[in-house]
Amino acid sequence: MATLNFNVVKNPFVSQNMRGTVGRYTGPASYANGTGDSLTPQELKLGQVAALIFEMGINAGGTIYQPFYDIDNQVVLWYVQDTGSEVADTTDLSGFTARFIAIGS
Repeated sequence: MATLNFNVVKNPFVSQNMRGTVGRYTGPASYANGTGDSLTPQELKLGQVAALIFEMGINAGGTIYQPFYDIDNQVVLWYVQDTGSEVADTTDLSGFTARFIAIGS
């Protein structure tokens, strides 16, 4: 399971009819290829998610992966930047951190 840190900026924020949160997402210790990493709106401090945007995740060795939020299935999928393929099953992503902005209601 991933770790969320909301101490990045003042949370939550409100803009017109939408609410949002900003935070730091650290990947799971064992990634499930094809299934992804569960991340619910409640974990993001929202009732529902309209958009979840991540920056790229980089580890200390300089490897770059791109997390992507599948809204329909409420999971984060991780992709290898160079190939565009999904990260291999059981990959340890706990050294990868990416900031995010979640918008919803």
